[in-house]
Amino acid sequence: MLTGLRELHNAGSPELAALGLYALVVSGVWTALSRRAVSLLALAGASVLWLLVNSPLEGRVLLELDPTHGVTQGDLFTAAVVVPALLVRGARYLLPTR
Repeated sequence: MLTGLRELHNAGSPELAALGLYALVVSGVWTALSRRAVSLLALAGASVLWLLVNSPLEGRVLLELDPTHGVTQGDLFTAAVVVPALLVRGARYLLPTR
């Protein structure tokens, strides 16, 4: 299984990366607007998928963890989608409805 994940990460396909980013954004919007638990699973899966396929769109290295690994600009898309989605979803539960 790890070999398959490594191959997916090293594939370097811009189309696959764009599909991963699309899945991340769509699942983030779905999570923000839905009360279904399955949307959270979709967001988690899309986040992992994006981290595996984002190599063609990574951008600059922002934090080097070791010579072959680091946090890149592309990795921050996950936080940029997940955090607002969870904040909106949480606010919908906490704020009273009319």
